[in-house]
Amino acid sequence: TFTPSTTEVENGVTVVGKWIMEIPDAYYASWFCPDESIDNKSMPMQDIINNAYRYATDKKRPFIIDNPYYVESPQRFTGNSYPSLGDSGSLSYAIRVLSNSCLVFKKGIGKLKLVPNDQDWSRVLCFFDVENFLVFEPHCIGDKSEHLSTTGEQHFMFGLHPCKNGYIRNPIAENSWGDGFYLGFAHWINPVLVDVFQPTNIVIDNPQIYNSSRNGISLCGGKDITFNNTTIDLVDRIAPIAGIDIEPEEDLSFGHLMSLENITMHNTTIKNALNYGVASWL
Repeated sequence: TFTPSTTEVENGVTVVGKWIMEIPDAYYASWFCPDESIDNKSMPMQDIINNAYRYATDKKRPFIIDNPYYVESPQRFTGNSYPSLGDSGSLSYAIRVLSNSCLVFKKGIGKLKLVPNDQDWSRVLCFFDVENFLVFEPHCIGDKSEHLSTTGEQHFMFGLHPCKNGYIRNPIAENSWGDGFYLGFAHWINPVLVDVFQPTNIVIDNPQIYNSSRNGISLCGGKDITFNNTTIDLVDRIAPIAGIDIEPEEDLSFGHLMSLENITMHNTTIKNALNYGVASWL
C-alpha cells in the first residue's frame, strides 16, 4: 500500500520508500536473510534475525525461522541490546526472545547453529528481562565438535534468566560446549524490565538434549518451572557432567540469592551422562 504519511523506516522488505507491506499472518526469516546465508557458516545472521523478529513482534505477528542459519553470540552492552540491559550491563547472546512474542522454528528445517568460536560464554537463545512469550520447535546447535579453545563452560543453547510467563514446545539442544538448558541468574546483570530475578512460571514440553559438555540441564534458580517428557543423551566433557545438575546459586554482584521452588520434572530419560544422572549441590 502506498502511504505518503508513513514514518516507518525503509528496510527493503516490508517498507520500501512509501510502500508498506500489508500485515501478513506471520513474518519469515527468509524474507529478510539473503538466500546465500542459508546454512552458511561465513554469513552469521543474528543481527538480521533479531531485527526482523522485533519487527514481527511490533506488528503482533509470529516470526518464523524457516531455514538453518548460523549465528554468533557477541557480547552486547546496554546501548546495543534490545530490550536494553541494566546499568553498565553486558550479556553474550545470539537471539534474544522478546516479550509478548511468538517465535516459531519450521519443524525439521529451521535451526540456529553457533559459529565455532573460542568464547567462554555464549547463548544461542537467550531469555532475559522478558515476559509472555511462546517458542515452538526451537532447534539450537552448538560448536562442541569445532570449538576453538579448550576452556570455558558457560555455553547455553537455551539460557533462561530473569523472565516470566513462557511456554517452549519441542526444543532441541545439540552439541553444547556447556549446557543444553541453563536456568538461573545472569551474573553481573541487574534485571530492569520484569519483577523477577530468576525464570518464573515457565513450561517446557518435550525437550531433547543431545551431546552436552557440562550438563544437560542446570537448575540454578527458578520458580514454578515444569519440564515434561525430557530426553537427555550424552554429557561427557567438563564437571559436573550431569544429566540434571541441581545447584541453586547466588549473584555476588547484586546479592540476590537464587532458589528453586516448585520445579517439576515429569517423565525424564537420562542416558550416557558420564558422572551423574542427577547431581545435587545443596
